[in-house]
Amino acid sequence: MQSEQGQWVGVLRLRQLGGEYQLRFLTYLDDGSPVGVPDPPTYWATIGPYLNYAVIEVQWGAASAPGASDGYIKLWVNGGLAGKLSGLDNDQKSIGKVWFGLAGGPQGLPGVSGDYYLDDFSSWSGPAPP
Repeated sequence: MQSEQGQWVGVLRLRQLGGEYQLRFLTYLDDGSPVGVPDPPTYWATIGPYLNYAVIEVQWGAASAPGASDGYIKLWVNGGLAGKLSGLDNDQKSIGKVWFGLAGGPQGLPGVSGDYYLDDFSSWSGPAPP
């Protein structure tokens, strides 16, 4: 996810480790430092050994005002809360674009390859729809 100015706001990472698929979401604070869910930074949410179907939801909210530090992120996997962080100083961030693809652009990073498929994508501003 990027702002209209091209600054990274968040990155959803997918990996396969030891035969299991795992997710992690990173977002960036106003000072540029990354924070992620699940927390601590070494933890990843496990989807399972098969990635036939997974429902992934990221909820991201900017802080309400400079210095408010009430921004948040939540990562949901298959209906269960996989991680959340609150008290984030991210009031200077806003989401303007969502990109899908390989890490590092069209050619990807060394050693990064594979396919993934999206059946549905939705995005909204304001309270989550029912």
